[in-house]
Amino acid sequence: MKTVFLKLGILFLISIIPVAFYNYTFDPYGIFTDTSLGLGYEPGYEPNQHYAKMRHLINDDHSWDSYLFGSSRVGKIDPSLISGGKYYNMNYSEGVPGEHLEDIKMLLEKGFTLKNVMIGLDNSSYSISPEEHVDQIMRHGYERTFIKRLPFQIKYLCSAPRFSIMKYIQQTMDDTMIVFDILGNGMQRL
Repeated sequence: MKTVFLKLGILFLISIIPVAFYNYTFDPYGIFTDTSLGLGYEPGYEPNQHYAKMRHLINDDHSWDSYLFGSSRVGKIDPSLISGGKYYNMNYSEGVPGEHLEDIKMLLEKGFTLKNVMIGLDNSSYSISPEEHVDQIMRHGYERTFIKRLPFQIKYLCSAPRFSIMKYIQQTMDDTMIVFDILGNGMQRL
């Protein structure tokens, strides 16, 4: 019986390693690296902006002192046009106030000074619960510690690859593609 379980375990590892390698290497959701970020994506194909933007803010040097939160609809607002602070557009797909509150708390815990905070509200702000995003790879938020991030990262590595995304990542950007400027000011550009 032990040999059967051992063989099943080895078979599982052999089958999951290429999937994990693909997801880590190409990282279309921007969970591990910034290499996929800033590229153009066809509508419907986008990185996990919630995770990637919080990781970027917490781990990279920047001069933002003000933040514009909201769903993807807020993504089109150019934060450089807002006066009274140096704004970063912290929009992400289906962003809701409960998630924004957790993000603000995390920024404060990490020692950020928040001069201004704006939150754009729309119908998704009231119709979607933050708990719905916990199991969604494209919307799961950045966790405070490595130990809390680990289960999501393992799930991401083991998830079925989206091979169709690669054709969009590899092609030259054109006017119909959306650019998620995560490493810039956070704005979405067409």
